[in-house]
Amino acid sequence: MENRSSPSIFWDRGYIRQAQRPLNCLMFIILPLALYQTFALRYGTQLLAPIDLARLLAYFGAGASAALLPPALIVVVLLVQHLFQSSKWTFQPSVLLGMLGESFAWVPPMLALSHFTSQPMTATTSAAAPSQFARQALQGLGAGIYEEFLFRLVLAGLIVFVLADLLEFRRDISAVVAIFAQAVLFSLYHLSHAEVTGAAAFPWSLFVFRMLAGAYLGALYILRGYGITVGTHAVWNLYVAWISA
Repeated sequence: MENRSSPSIFWDRGYIRQAQRPLNCLMFIILPLALYQTFALRYGTQLLAPIDLARLLAYFGAGASAALLPPALIVVVLLVQHLFQSSKWTFQPSVLLGMLGESFAWVPPMLALSHFTSQPMTATTSAAAPSQFARQALQGLGAGIYEEFLFRLVLAGLIVFVLADLLEFRRDISAVVAIFAQAVLFSLYHLSHAEVTGAAAFPWSLFVFRMLAGAYLGALYILRGYGITVGTHAVWNLYVAWISA
């Protein structure tokens, strides 16, 4: 008979497991997603991820509504994942608070990576005014949600599915390949066309930092799930916005 007081309850059915549930991940990101979308509708956005996602949806026939569909797509994907897991339609506020605290706890290694690669802590603008900081902070929330969706949940998940489920490679090897493949693409995605093609100097320091950060976030996604990875990425972006201000 299983010992109900054993530590496995914490790991299998407690916080560690609950923080990875798609429904808890959805509840964790829903407010930041709503804040970002409200900002984007009012002021527009410079983020490539939601723009490219909308272009992809338009390519597949979404039409004029494509620009409004990316947030709905994220919600639908998480709900479908929840349905496939056949879990209860309940979420725990205490788990969401734990996910928030854990998101902050995973940021220091990214700070160490930035020092290791000599990457200065500045943002893409020299914003100092509170209104500019607010815009940068809200875009940082959106980047955390959409980039983690595209590169970790979709791309890394797809690579693992192809290698492990279709080609029947070992799942741990498939996960390592996915982590580093998406990390390289994640870093290249943030470079300009001129930098990628050689028309401008290639920013090696920035590329290495983003690649290592992408690998770190990829490993975090594999181990801790979408919600905490989004939180970690968003907290990092907020930190960079605060430093630049």
